[in-house]
Amino acid sequence: LKASLLVEQAFFDGTRNMASEWQTVWSSEQELNSVFVTSENQIFAALYDGEILDLGKTDDDEIKAKLLLRTGGHPNSIGIDKNSRIYICDFGHSALLTTAKGNIVKLVHEFEERPLLGPNCVEIDGNGNIYFTDSGPLGTTALDNAIGSVFMASLVGGSADQKAGRYVLQPVLKDCLAHPSGISVSKDGDTLYVAETMRNRILRGVRMAGAFHFSVFYQFSGMLGPSCLALGKDGTLFVGRIDSPKVVLGQIAALSPTGTLIRSIPCPSANIKGISLDSENKFLFVSIGGGKVLKTKL
Repeated sequence: LKASLLVEQAFFDGTRNMASEWQTVWSSEQELNSVFVTSENQIFAALYDGEILDLGKTDDDEIKAKLLLRTGGHPNSIGIDKNSRIYICDFGHSALLTTAKGNIVKLVHEFEERPLLGPNCVEIDGNGNIYFTDSGPLGTTALDNAIGSVFMASLVGGSADQKAGRYVLQPVLKDCLAHPSGISVSKDGDTLYVAETMRNRILRGVRMAGAFHFSVFYQFSGMLGPSCLALGKDGTLFVGRIDSPKVVLGQIAALSPTGTLIRSIPCPSANIKGISLDSENKFLFVSIGGGKVLKTKL
């Protein structure tokens, strides 16, 4: 599909009007849950019906989607480590999935013999540690039922264990969050950001003495809440926000490393499901309701 141009007028920094130009990178008749751009600028997308697609490179003039795999569930987000191993948060399986010898396997589906609610979003740091939010579908956790969690799966230290993909699972935040959704981690794994949708805020965890310590990084007002995160190379955190289907335009907040709002980027949809950056941080990619992947120049 040839890229088409969407132009929306909105506010940057709340002080001046500027045009935000969005291009439709790819569209589908199926509901699209997330988009992920690798460090090599390869684009992947997760569809609600269980398909994981390879959409090609970010600079391709024409997208030709290729089926990568089918999970048999409802994949919500994708992460790919430096060894090109794929990890998938899947609501249908209530598990964090991966691939082994060409097959889909459940890497994590329970903690201390209790089933997960449903992994929502996954991120991998530069050391191969896997972080994911566990929220279940929207409504499973809420303000009056804040039982969402964040987990970390760390590789076992021995080389043989690492080759076999053996992990130690530990909670980072346990049974205390109102729909934790987006997650992002610094490359060194020492700073972790979590979008807590139903409290309309971003949490920031700093690793000290081997443990993460969390505080409120940014408190939003208005709209339903943050849904997805992408961390830039300069420390800027891009936050996709969702709201009622009646709201026409969405917003992506750009937050500085110190937790101040740099600017607000308008988006053609208030149902922003996934967000990702290219390797040079020149373009921002989003997946929105209605089955579209869009991009805009930063």
